[in-house]
Amino acid sequence: MGLLVAVVVHAANIQDKVGVRLVLRRVPLFARWQRVIVDAGYDSSANTHWSKDWLGVDYQVQPRVVGIGFTPQPCRWAVERTFAWFGKYRRLGKDYETLPDTAEACLFAVMVHLMTRRLAHP
Repeated sequence: MGLLVAVVVHAANIQDKVGVRLVLRRVPLFARWQRVIVDAGYDSSANTHWSKDWLGVDYQVQPRVVGIGFTPQPCRWAVERTFAWFGKYRRLGKDYETLPDTAEACLFAVMVHLMTRRLAHP
């Protein structure tokens, strides 16, 4: 559905392979969750073992679909659509926030606004 579960804003010098652990530590993993699907940028054998040992879920890397021109990739369109929703809000257009906590709060505020609009207009 493209709804936020967890948000982590960190410094730009942290690689995605390391930053994914920061996000997964904040995700409320329910008993029904069986796997986490990630992009190829998060591919790491250490993350695979860590998620299996510490979180008890499978860590599945979504392979890139190679084709001529635009090829929609399964499971990835929801993430891209969510980023497009965020792009419509002027506050998130630039990095106005100096503190990571403030940036995270702005992302949650935008998501609350989007969710209440969905609930109000079925």
